[in-house]
Amino acid sequence: MAEGGGFEPPDTRGASTAFEAAPFVRSGNLPQARLAGSGQRANRHRPSFRHIRWRPTSTTCYHECMIRLVDRIPELRHDLEEIANRQKASAMAAYMKDRFVFLGVPSPDRKLVARPLITAVKNACEADLVDLAQALWDEPEREFHYVAADSLRRGANQLSPSALPQIRFLIENNSWWDTVDALAVNTVGPMVSNHPELGRDMDQWISDDNFWVSRAAILHQLKYKSDTDQRRLFDYVTQRSGDNEFFVRKALGWALREYAKTEPDAVQSFVATSQDKLSGLTRREALKHFQ
Repeated sequence: MAEGGGFEPPDTRGASTAFEAAPFVRSGNLPQARLAGSGQRANRHRPSFRHIRWRPTSTTCYHECMIRLVDRIPELRHDLEEIANRQKASAMAAYMKDRFVFLGVPSPDRKLVARPLITAVKNACEADLVDLAQALWDEPEREFHYVAADSLRRGANQLSPSALPQIRFLIENNSWWDTVDALAVNTVGPMVSNHPELGRDMDQWISDDNFWVSRAAILHQLKYKSDTDQRRLFDYVTQRSGDNEFFVRKALGWALREYAKTEPDAVQSFVATSQDKLSGLTRREALKHFQ
C-alpha cells in the first residue's frame, strides 16, 4: 500500500501476530555492522517537540503507568546502531529524496530490534504512548520515526480524542508519504472509528492548507471496507478534485481504488459522473482494478 517500492516503511497493513509473538532478541544475537559515526546527531535544524508535551487531563494516568517507554529509547538507539549499515543508509536516504538521515537498518531488522518496545505499548497509558511518539519523532534518524508510527499503530485503540492534535503535529512535521500514510491509516483511522465525533475534525482537515493533513483525512478510511462513510469519501474527493498537488491526487485515487474492492459499482458510477472534475492521475488510480 506504500507509494513506492524498495525498503518497507511503517506498515499500512495489520500487525503480524506471528512476529509479535517472537522471542525476545538482544542486540548481541544480531549481525554486527556498526555505522561509523552513527551515534552522532545531524547538525541540521529539526523541529523540537519537547516544548509542546501533551498531558492527560488527569495526573493519575502517570501513576498507573507501569513503565516509562521513553526510558527505553537509549537502548533502542544502541541496538539499531549495532546493526546499522552505511551503504543501506545512503540507498534509503536516496529513496526518500535525501529528505532524512538514516542509520541504514532495513524494515525487518528494525522491527525485530523494536519488538520489545512495541510489545510494551499494550501495557502503557495514553500519556506514556504519546510521550514516546514525540520523543522518537525528535530523533534525527528516520528509523526512529518509523518506530514511533509502529508504536502508535499498536496503541491506537488506547488513544482518546484529546490525542488527535498531537497526532496531527506529527503529520505536519518530518512529513513525507511514508510516515503520513502510516499515521493516517493505522492511527487516525482507528481513532475516528472508535470516536465517531472525530469525523468533524476530518471534515476540517480535508480543506487544510497543509496538503499532508488533507492527505491524512483522505486516507483515514482506507481500511474501513464496508464501514466506509461513502458520502464523506466522495465528498472529500469532490472537494480536492481540482488540487494540483501530486500527493493529494494520488491519495484520492488510492482511496477510491481501495473502496472499489468493497463497492465497485458505486466507485465506477462516481468516477463516471465526476469525469470532468477528476485529474487523469486520480481516475487511473481509482479504476486500476477494472482495467
